[in-house]
Amino acid sequence: GTAGQLTCTQANSTMASLSFWLKNLSPWHHHGTRHASPPQELQADVVICGAGISGASLAYHLRNLRPELKVVVVEARGVSGGATGRNGGLMWPGLNAPWPETIQKFGKDGAAKLMTYEMHAFQDIAAFVKGREDACAFSFFPEGGLTLFESEEEARVMLADTALQAEAGFPHVSIPVPAHELPQRLHSSTTAFVGGLRHPVVGRVTAARIVHELLREALDRPAGAADLAVLQHSAVTSIQALPEGGQAGVAAGGQQGGAVGEVWTAGAGMGAGGAAAMGVAAARAGAERCTLPPKLRVSVMPTSDSSDTPAGGLTIMCGAFVHATNGYNKLLPSLRDSGWLVPVRNQVAVTQPLPRDHPLPHASFSTRDGYVYFSRRADDRVVIGGFRDVVPHREVGTYDDTLVGLDPHVSACLRTYLPTAFPDLFTISAASGKSGSSSHAADKAAKRVAGLSLHELQAVPTKGSDHHHHGHSHGHGHGRGHGAAPVELQYELEWSGILGFTKDRWPLVGVLPAELSASGGAQNAEYACMGFTGHGMTRCFNCAKNLALMLAGEPTEQGFPATV
Repeated sequence: GTAGQLTCTQANSTMASLSFWLKNLSPWHHHGTRHASPPQELQADVVICGAGISGASLAYHLRNLRPELKVVVVEARGVSGGATGRNGGLMWPGLNAPWPETIQKFGKDGAAKLMTYEMHAFQDIAAFVKGREDACAFSFFPEGGLTLFESEEEARVMLADTALQAEAGFPHVSIPVPAHELPQRLHSSTTAFVGGLRHPVVGRVTAARIVHELLREALDRPAGAADLAVLQHSAVTSIQALPEGGQAGVAAGGQQGGAVGEVWTAGAGMGAGGAAAMGVAAARAGAERCTLPPKLRVSVMPTSDSSDTPAGGLTIMCGAFVHATNGYNKLLPSLRDSGWLVPVRNQVAVTQPLPRDHPLPHASFSTRDGYVYFSRRADDRVVIGGFRDVVPHREVGTYDDTLVGLDPHVSACLRTYLPTAFPDLFTISAASGKSGSSSHAADKAAKRVAGLSLHELQAVPTKGSDHHHHGHSHGHGHGRGHGAAPVELQYELEWSGILGFTKDRWPLVGVLPAELSASGGAQNAEYACMGFTGHGMTRCFNCAKNLALMLAGEPTEQGFPATV
């Protein structure tokens, strides 16, 4: 993707398509007392821009490491309204980059260390959700994951990649599956695939639920901790460096800069009286200096009538600002225009529940050289996403995640893929796409695509290639058998989300050089935790932990990659 392709504007929260995860999750509500007349200026130690998995994880870790820090999370939509609430529902550990290229760049030892970190990061987020499975709607797929090869060339490349992974010390992450074993593993007689890989451990996740739990626990603060505020439907519009040793001063309206709690008192788990009392205490503490010296002036404006920001806007003086917006990088045009961090759109659809005895395995699947993924959910729905490789530019440079912006050809491919690949398990519904959010254009495209074989789908001409695969940001059926009549798939909803892809496929975590920052001046004031290249569910939590250590002035964990 080039800068010239970055022409779409970011969709606001009222225009964005509605994902299945967000449709079935109550919006985030405040756990404290909202003041009728919030101040026009706040003081904070850290401002986190973005309330997805990265931003929420950072808030959680900062509360554990440095509870005295005043933290404000600013989110242009609602909590989890961006990519975190729009993904494919997978937590799939892996390098997320070709092993030969990684070895060429970092050496064999370097590649092995990166994979070691990946598995550590996966175990870290898995440890958080352990004991919180119900709150986070998390489980491991009973039958793990399967990568399925659609061609001999794909098989050759992927098996060579897997051999290098095993040689590096990870033989059990991906295990080759010969073609003759596929019917038993797929519970299908399909001949669409020439082999595959088995991945024993893959997480089935509702990422937005994890974010809610992270913020809930961050707000349930220890005694004596400073304030934490989450400002929804509030957009950061500018960041300015303060003069050396600058002070917060007085807001334009004459109000003294207030404590975080004066906009929203964090009274989670307390009654109204306790929250109000905490608000009084926070107000009295308003004149106290923050722990970090102020370096930046952050301007915030409301994005909707339900915003937590006053109509006239809000100014926050802070010591550190963290960009946790993944592909939504309009505050960092230098990263975007250089191609270091570009938005990439991905479309996802969900079916109505299958019969409980349907033979499709309770597993996650990756096909089409990583450009298609699908999984059977705990409620027997199937979530399928991908196919950005069938459109020009492979959706690189696209910010548009609106309902009207859904690409009809991608929609058609999503709805016809499973019946094409598994004709003994599924048929295409005559009404496919007429429920939920699919469009008339998508229905017409589906009819055109329905007769294509998998190889014909692979031959759909595209213009250019970004050389990036999607990545995986991502009970057994009984009784029907292979001879049962195939099920007519009914699609319930379709949406899109914006991924953040980096040049080297590794996230950007740490301090931003002044020349790349939004303020363009302050040293060691702006930080990044973004650019997860479709693979954030395994890495965001741990990357945020290590960024929290940096902000706390402590060394990062042993093994945290210098390249990240």
